[in-house]
Amino acid sequence: MKYIIYIFTLVSIFTSCIVNRSKVELSKLKINGKYRNDLIIDRVPQYGNGRKDGCIINKQISLLIELSNASNISGKVIDSKTNESIAYANLNIYEKDENVSINMMADSIGCFTTNNIAKPIKIVVKYIGYKTLTVELSDMQFNKLKNNN
Repeated sequence: MKYIIYIFTLVSIFTSCIVNRSKVELSKLKINGKYRNDLIIDRVPQYGNGRKDGCIINKQISLLIELSNASNISGKVIDSKTNESIAYANLNIYEKDENVSINMMADSIGCFTTNNIAKPIKIVVKYIGYKTLTVELSDMQFNKLKNNN
């Protein structure tokens, strides 16, 4: 009986891995209405066993950002698969000196806004059960993105 339960458990785990693997939706980054997924660091699913054929253990975060010429950043944190808001996600926005960051939390509908950001170079978004989203912006990219409004 013990072996039957053990085999059933293993079959259930492997079956769920195969079924869930095909439903992966990678993180997305949209800045001022344009997709900029090339700025996402490590944009791959996170697998439980470290191999591409394993179970995906974390959901993916997507980020919608609006950059204004007045040094304001606003946006929304959403689930990549369902497009539902992720309430109270943690955000760290690093300025030119990467040791200094602005720490904030999205509100109850996943929205955030901050003022007086001179030149952000990195944005990190974290939430329990989701893979951390890291976006790298160089000075040149940030200025180009701001001026494309």
